[in-house]
Amino acid sequence: MTRAELKQALKLAVSGAKLPDYLSTELDQFNGIDLHNRRVFATMEQFASLIRGQVVTMNGGMDVEELAKIERLYKRVDLV
Repeated sequence: MTRAELKQALKLAVSGAKLPDYLSTELDQFNGIDLHNRRVFATMEQFASLIRGQVVTMNGGMDVEELAKIERLYKRVDLV
């Protein structure tokens, strides 16, 4: 995933777009991505759902600590 694609995923995450549920099995491929230093294949919508669940706060803002974690991980995601 490129930096430009990360920005697109962030925009999608904060929008009102319909995304896969954060706790659904569609996002299981992200489990342990930070621990195992592995690559993951995902759609833009799945990654945006991960961002929405981890970064976007209830009032629509962003948790900057969680955003920093996402910025470390995005290079390990290959979009399909």
